[in-house]
Amino acid sequence: HDPAGASGLASPRPVAGGVAQGGVARASGGRRGGGGMAARWMSVRESARQGQDTRTEQDVDLILDFVKDVKFIAKLSELQKRALCQIMTVEEFTIHETVFNIGDIGDKYYIILMGSASVMAPIEGAPCPNSIHGEGEKCDCPERPFEQLVYLQKGMGFGELALQSDEPRSATIITVEPTVTLVVNKSSYEQLAGHLHKRFTEDRVRFLLKFPKVFEAIDRHLA
Repeated sequence: HDPAGASGLASPRPVAGGVAQGGVARASGGRRGGGGMAARWMSVRESARQGQDTRTEQDVDLILDFVKDVKFIAKLSELQKRALCQIMTVEEFTIHETVFNIGDIGDKYYIILMGSASVMAPIEGAPCPNSIHGEGEKCDCPERPFEQLVYLQKGMGFGELALQSDEPRSATIITVEPTVTLVVNKSSYEQLAGHLHKRFTEDRVRFLLKFPKVFEAIDRHLA
């Protein structure tokens, strides 16, 4: 199960401010050169803030270097990766801000550039807080208790299913600290997918034209 379409999941951990209970404490990771990493993230943010028309190849290189190992991105071709990096934007959230709620119809995919967030879902089997739903019934009351399923850190993505379907969000995402995300919206993604499909088709036709006999055979078969 992949809650909220999270890519590259970390273990649950306690969330500041009482948003969730229990879990594994966040590991520091022992990274060196924290100042250099912070400067890198700031550079990526500034590159992603550039409009598509003003974004340079260097900007795309900076963004790609950060997102290339994200699960959703890693499986794409080099052309697709660069195209996505050309259309990514930036969204910033304050501490304990809700990015989206369970049940929302999503249209964005997020990658955490700075900060962290929790994937939250209703506690299975918990009694309805308003005594509206009986035992065994699904409670959808806003006040129902939630638990943390996953802790998302820098370089992790979530919500990619929204790019490819109209299914509602399967979890709520709440930031643990001030958080900056790289974002791909559905309309841009669909335009990109259509463009790449057209380019693939054109390349395929050019390839077939190099072999007239094959092209003629296909044409006869379709006639």
